[in-house]
Amino acid sequence: MSLLWFLRSIIVGFYLYRLQKYFFHLNTSIYILFHFKKPINTIIKIRNKKYPFILEKKNGKTIEIKSKIQLSFILKKMENMFSIENNLLTIKFNSKLLKFTNYESMELDIFSQKLYSNISVKNKTVIDVGGGVGDSALLFRTLGAKKVVMIEPEPAFFESAKQNIELNKELQNIEIHNLVLSSTIGIYMIDHKQSGDLGEINESKENGVPIPKITIDKFLSNYHEQNFVLKMDCESCEYDVLLPIPEDTLRKFEQIFIEFHNGCLNISQRLEKSGFKIKILNSKLTPKKRCRGHLLATRNKL
Repeated sequence: MSLLWFLRSIIVGFYLYRLQKYFFHLNTSIYILFHFKKPINTIIKIRNKKYPFILEKKNGKTIEIKSKIQLSFILKKMENMFSIENNLLTIKFNSKLLKFTNYESMELDIFSQKLYSNISVKNKTVIDVGGGVGDSALLFRTLGAKKVVMIEPEPAFFESAKQNIELNKELQNIEIHNLVLSSTIGIYMIDHKQSGDLGEINESKENGVPIPKITIDKFLSNYHEQNFVLKMDCESCEYDVLLPIPEDTLRKFEQIFIEFHNGCLNISQRLEKSGFKIKILNSKLTPKKRCRGHLLATRNKL
């Protein structure tokens, strides 16, 4: 990462971790003041978070807030994009309606901020590493991917993904695997107490749930095609998976989209050496002094 990007990461990190919440509270207060009846009472209800509660807008519309995620739709002015009825979340995206019954751990920003719009997935097979509850796999299908192969190590997320994908039958051709990608093959005893939590997965030899562990090279040997698109959001597994990957396997990917969690210099150098052009899309320095962000690697044509 260049000095310019490092400095930019410091500035973005300072904004996100020190200033953003104050700007959000100010913007939210102004929004409530101009759009809701009894603004002070509305703010008190929001701060108390005693669900369900009723909010009344100045246009006469009343809204029953049943969960934190529904409240975030309202405060981020996303009501036209998201809706919840009878515990079913519906997202309007790319002229399609996506439905989810398990959504509390979803990353809604991939829809609202179009995080993956930089990836060319149309008519491609996408390897979705860290698929969560199936939200990114369904998004890729709406963007025209011919097939999505999703890998998710967390058992709770994996089960939620199966249910969410089943709900969206018109967007099938999504294959899901409960696996851990690694530099070695074996069994990973995932800590069942943390299964379903956000963050890095942890191993517990005593209380862990056994999950097959496989290399990406071995995994791709089951697919007889080229020009995959790889998306990785696996809470730091990107280094263990990509750095030792064989050259011929790496060049099976036409594009690689990575959420990096502790800098990207070593991964960038590895990919550039293998003929990929690197574009850092964003980065920020976390309070733990780690550079986090997203990069897109595109394979150069021979």
